[in-house]
Amino acid sequence: MERVTIFGLGASVFTLLVVCGLFFSFFLAYVALAVAGKRPRSKEMAERGETVFLPLFFRDYWDWVISPVTRVLIRLRVNPNGITWTSFFIAAGAGAALAVGYFGLGGWLYILAGTCDIFDGRVARATDSASKTGAFVDSTLDRYTEIFVLAGLAFFFKDTLVLWAALAALAGSLMVSYTRARGEGLGYSYREGGMQRAERIFYIAIAGIFGKLAEALFPSRKWSVSFMAFAVLLLAVTSNITALQRFFAIRRALKDSEEDEHADNVVRHPAVRKLKV
Repeated sequence: MERVTIFGLGASVFTLLVVCGLFFSFFLAYVALAVAGKRPRSKEMAERGETVFLPLFFRDYWDWVISPVTRVLIRLRVNPNGITWTSFFIAAGAGAALAVGYFGLGGWLYILAGTCDIFDGRVARATDSASKTGAFVDSTLDRYTEIFVLAGLAFFFKDTLVLWAALAALAGSLMVSYTRARGEGLGYSYREGGMQRAERIFYIAIAGIFGKLAEALFPSRKWSVSFMAFAVLLLAVTSNITALQRFFAIRRALKDSEEDEHADNVVRHPAVRKLKV
């Protein structure tokens, strides 16, 4: 049983409320800057673009929040590989927390892991320490972090039909990344799609955090389970749609390229054209 604080709340819930209070205070400050016409904007986030599931406003807000930490890490010349591995272990903790139903903790840990994944790339570029080895390790560990988190949710929902949605979300998440990587390996870069990695982190984390907040305010129902089940179902559908969208787009580009190459060969070699007739 949780130790009760002076406010009559469980210690973990009280901590969650404090953390969320700080988060929303920063958000209100950012909204005030936007209303005053002084909204900070991120060039990197603008280049990445926005999707229907995660508007640029929220991306710019988070970039604004973490920018001071980024500058400190760059000034201290922290090893980017160390940040990458830190993200990996934090994500493992997030998966474990989600597996046993600590959705609020799991949500914040997943956000922290995703934020560290932003830090490592920025620090590497700013300190001129980026390398192909580091990029490979980073991309590989990113896939493991998604496996940890979604496998944790699959374990939690193992006695319900949501288990299958968690497995579908895991498959879709991996295929979104694989289709992009395989396409780039064949010379075609396609990064479009509604449910990308940032969106997946956002919805799982928000479901866990807001679910626990809802339970703190309205304890008559397991809101966190309902919120997380909805998030898993959303990911199961949209991540696979995104993967299929990339699959067909890259497939079409490759076929067009092959047809153009074949047509070029026919023009260059009349004998081939004659044989075709």
